[in-house]
Amino acid sequence: MLIDHPVYDCLYLACAELTASALITADQKLVDRATERLPGLKVLHLEALRVTGQMPSFHP
Repeated sequence: MLIDHPVYDCLYLACAELTASALITADQKLVDRATERLPGLKVLHLEALRVTGQMPSFHP
């Protein structure tokens, strides 16, 4: 597997990519691996939203 993560997480990544959406997760390993190996995809840790208190913008 390209990012060495469970298939269900890969399905979430695929859905985010197909819909041009950001993926927000509490799984830091998924964030790190996806950010490193899938640079065109926006993946954020849930804590990033808690710290800023708002949803970041991902318009291309």
